[in-house]
Amino acid sequence: MEFANEKLLYEVLLFAKSVDTKINDMSFEVINFGNLRKYSKNEVLLTLYWLEENGYLSRNNNITEKRYSLTLKGNLLFNRLYSKWNKY
Repeated sequence: MEFANEKLLYEVLLFAKSVDTKINDMSFEVINFGNLRKYSKNEVLLTLYWLEENGYLSRNNNITEKRYSLTLKGNLLFNRLYSKWNKY
């Protein structure tokens, strides 16, 4: 399955790659990260859930707040998108 907006995928992966990414941080009231401000809360959350469902993100539910981290598959996608969106 393909995701239409690769730029949004990249931005959410970049955010999730940051330290201690929590689901609450994805709230539009809290988030002030890079280009994610250009997207609606629904777009960001749907992208986050799509990445999780397709094995690019892993959710740790062992603590009080859900936290996300990139899987190996997620890191590979991030690196591919990084090289695409960060050409010199």
